Amino acid sequence: MGLVLLALPPLKAHLPLPPDLRYVVAPDTPVRAADYIQRHALSGPIFHRMEYGDYLLWRFYPQRRVFVDPRIELYSPELWEGYQRISQGGTEAGALLERYGIQVLLLDVERQAGLLAWARASGVWQLCYWDENEGTAVLARVCPAGETQ
Repeated sequence: MGLVLLALPPLKAHLPLPPDLRYVVAPDTPVRAADYIQRHALSGPIFHRMEYGDYLLWRFYPQRRVFVDPRIELYSPELWEGYQRISQGGTEAGALLERYGIQVLLLDVERQAGLLAWARASGVWQLCYWDENEGTAVLARVCPAGETQ
């Protein structure tokens, strides 16, 4: 029980851990992009990098649905195949995003560059938020008023 308490985010930063393990959240966690989504009440299912899923689930459940998270055994092979096809971008990605009812894209600008480029050129998705330092972008079918980048 004591070890569980020590792992709580407010205490973790003070533990004698190597510097890369002291973070309350990992450095590549999309905290500011999630702040944007929450602040502007972007609703509907979110498509994102799989590695973001556990944080987004913790942050948004039950108000917003995430696409996948690292618990790969919970999702069907068909969903993982869809995740891979969407992540590549292109026309097939558009059809799958429609099929899954995705309303928000929270993308890693480097690892999901192909999907980001396709979405920006599609005419369907608007770039609402860009964070150069965090390496994230948020796109929606309709951005909040005055928020298009």
